[in-house]
Amino acid sequence: MAQYGVTIAGVHYYIPQQGQRKHSALYACLDGITRNAGFFGLQYENWRRIRLLDLVYEIAYSLPDGPPPADELVLDIRLSLADDTYLGFPPFGKQASAYGHVDVVVDHDVKLVGIGEALARGDVESGTMLDAYCKRYALPNILMHGRHYISPDSASVELLEDAILVGKVGSVLEIGAGVGICGVAAERHGITDYTFVDVSPTVCENLRRRFPRYNVRCGDAMSFSFDRDWDVVLIGLPYELNPILLERLGEMLSYRCGMVIFQSGCRHFFSFEHDWLMGRQDECWPWYRQEQSLDKHFRYTLEPSVDWQLAAVGCHDQTIYRNLLDRQKSRRAVEDFVLTL
Repeated sequence: MAQYGVTIAGVHYYIPQQGQRKHSALYACLDGITRNAGFFGLQYENWRRIRLLDLVYEIAYSLPDGPPPADELVLDIRLSLADDTYLGFPPFGKQASAYGHVDVVVDHDVKLVGIGEALARGDVESGTMLDAYCKRYALPNILMHGRHYISPDSASVELLEDAILVGKVGSVLEIGAGVGICGVAAERHGITDYTFVDVSPTVCENLRRRFPRYNVRCGDAMSFSFDRDWDVVLIGLPYELNPILLERLGEMLSYRCGMVIFQSGCRHFFSFEHDWLMGRQDECWPWYRQEQSLDKHFRYTLEPSVDWQLAAVGCHDQTIYRNLLDRQKSRRAVEDFVLTL
C-alpha cells in the first residue's frame, strides 16, 4: 500500500456468529496510516473510499500464499492521520479517470435470490443470520449487492422491535428497505402507517407485491423531502454514505422524527464510518464537520450492536433512551455468554 501513501500498522479481526457462513467466516480490518489529509478529497469523494476498499481485496487475493483462509471473507481498511500530516493531493492519480466518480447511491444493481437456492449452493449456511431471519419473518428471498448479501439484516429489525416495545410507535419511514424485514415486523405489531423508500426498482417492485397496504417510493435518499413527522426513521444505506446523508438531512431528521436508527457498519467493516457518525472522527480531516455526527442533531445517542452488525441511534426522549440502553445491555450479555460457550 506504500505506493498509495498508506502504511499498514496492524490488523483487527472478528469471527462472526451470525454471518453468511458460521463455520468459516472472517471479518478483518487493516490499520492504515497516511500523511495525506486530502486522501479522500477536500470535500470527501466516496469513490476514493470504495477504491481503497477494492485495493485491499485485490492485494489479499494476490498474495503468494493465497487469500486468508475463510469461505466468507470481509475486508476493510481504516485510515488514521500521521503526526506529520500535510494537506496533499488525493491518491490514485491516473487510476481515478479509469475508475470514475462512482457514487454508490446510483449503483443500485441488486438482485433477489431465493433463500432456498442460496442454502442449496452453500452460499449461506443453515442457522446463520440470513437463514434464521428469513424463517423468523417468513421471507422467501435475500438481497445481493456486489459480492455480498445485504438483506435481511439483524440490527434494523431488532432495534425497530425494541423501539416498538419501549415507546409508542405509530409511524415508520424506512430509507433503504432491502427485502422488507422491518415491514413484516411492523405488520405483526399492527403498524399501518409505514413508508418504504429505495433507489432500486427491483426492491420497490418486490415491496409493492409484498406490502400492498404500505407506501413504497422509488427515489434517492439524498434528495428525500421530509414533508411530515415520523415516530421512527430507519436508514439502511451503503455505510460510507451515512455521514454525508446526516450532514445534508440531519437537521430535518431531528425536527421530523422522534428516533432515527442507522444501520451503520459491521465489526471491523466500515467501523470508520460508524465512529464518524458517533463523533469519534479525527477533526484534522479537511472534510469533517460536526453536522456529520448524531450528537449534533439528537440529544441522546447510543451505538447498539447485534452480533457483527453495528447501529447508531439518535432520539429526543430520555426515558426511551434509557429503556433502549437497558435492552442493549441485556442483548450484549446474552451474546457474550454465547461467545464463551
